[in-house]
Amino acid sequence: MQRRSALLLGFVLFLLPTIDAIAEPAPRGRANYVRMQLKDGRVLFAGGADDQGHAIKRATIFDPASTKFRPTAAMVVPRCGPTATLLPNDAVLIAGGATCTEEPAPVKTLEIFESANGSFHSAAEMIFPRFDPNVLLLRNGKVLIAQGFNMAHNLVAPAEIFDPALAIEQATGSMRIPRCFGSETQLPGGDVLIAGGVRCDEPEREAINAAEIYDSKGQFGRVGAMSEARVCHSATVMKNGKVLIVGGATALANGAALNSAEIYDPDKATFTPTGAMTKARACLTATAREDGTVVVKGGYARSGSGTPSVDLTDSEIYDPTTGKFTAASLAQ
Repeated sequence: MQRRSALLLGFVLFLLPTIDAIAEPAPRGRANYVRMQLKDGRVLFAGGADDQGHAIKRATIFDPASTKFRPTAAMVVPRCGPTATLLPNDAVLIAGGATCTEEPAPVKTLEIFESANGSFHSAAEMIFPRFDPNVLLLRNGKVLIAQGFNMAHNLVAPAEIFDPALAIEQATGSMRIPRCFGSETQLPGGDVLIAGGVRCDEPEREAINAAEIYDSKGQFGRVGAMSEARVCHSATVMKNGKVLIVGGATALANGAALNSAEIYDPDKATFTPTGAMTKARACLTATAREDGTVVVKGGYARSGSGTPSVDLTDSEIYDPTTGKFTAASLAQ
């Protein structure tokens, strides 16, 4: 059971060094916390583990105006490695995480941080408690919770919907290919594209290329496969409505970073390779711009298992009219 805890928390630590755009200092005395920037520019840090590895409820706010951390109310439930989702009313949904014990258990309680008064309160409970859920705010204001694995280390196929307005959790469809760490991207028509990730029930945790769609009726359906298996990649809706899928790694913890990219066309439900990045990047960020291009930033490079990872601080720009990436300054 200790190994399971290491697998669960190791990926969170694996991701944190790649967030190179964060200007504020990290809070002291904790690891595996969650970070969420509020609409007014303040940053919420919540949960995580203390120096002894115990889950904590502590939360703090970083104020960029004063460049200081200020305490706020504690979470309802202590949890390591939770997710945070900014809701339309500037409240923050805290979900997932684990108890961080030798017999770790997924935290099933959902809670809300009210940014207006700095308080946390319970919201609902997940129907299917899971480690490593993916949480996506939909355009209708509801939240899709999918992916992950349970206490028995089996993948969780059923997904669920949290309705912030009613504070209720509702069951929805089941994934065709259960996974962890697949990208989730809401398409212009409202469907959600889920692509890549890993099968958490396999010890190698190699990336997969399977993709599926979650539709407006709450059902999942297969939709082809990516040209390359990848995890910790970016998936970004471009101005033309297509999805640019970039980089990633061949496996969860020790895989090689990828420089390949591909386009998902929602109208044709197809994946098509496009130009490669100037360098391989995993756990990168990508932002679509009004001129139709996409800026990809940061991430890390690794040539393969057993080789060290190198944090990247540069960026490059993808032009959909040429299908090419060009190196750029990080400021772009």
